[in-house]
Amino acid sequence: MLVSGGKPAMALTWTDVDSGYPLAYLRSSNPSFSSTFNINDDGFNSATMQVNSAIASFAFADDLDSQLEYVNITIDGLALITGQEMDGSHFAYAWYSGSLSGMMLGELNGTGILSYTVTVTSGDTYLKVAKLCAQGGMKDTNRVPDGGMTLLMLGSTLTGLAVWSRSRKFTSVK
Repeated sequence: MLVSGGKPAMALTWTDVDSGYPLAYLRSSNPSFSSTFNINDDGFNSATMQVNSAIASFAFADDLDSQLEYVNITIDGLALITGQEMDGSHFAYAWYSGSLSGMMLGELNGTGILSYTVTVTSGDTYLKVAKLCAQGGMKDTNRVPDGGMTLLMLGSTLTGLAVWSRSRKFTSVK
């Protein structure tokens, strides 16, 4: 991939991982866990860099009872995963992921920080790991916004040439 000037674009990756033993045990008496992803701590700078894609992943461990566990996951208040049944063990976590888009990517590009909430809607489960992996690159700062000025100048030049050409015809006929 090339950016303006024929220079190769450099792909960058930023990651933030929250993990614990566990991060949270989610159940009816404590149904939600909230925290933030912050890729600024991994070198992201919103003034000079941009995120093109990002995936949020969450690892769970079931307590192995007979009840099914379901969770909803939101990023900045927007649904990422809804009604997902949880599996996994304390030795082999079950990972569930979702790609960020729209307003989620916009907020990540603007601040480098996203809040997330995991809520159990049925049963109980252990939230073991929350991870955000974002990819992007440097902003193309060499580009100058045009706003249609080039077309306006081109049109004016062509009009000027037409008027000049016409006036030369009239002066040479006399």
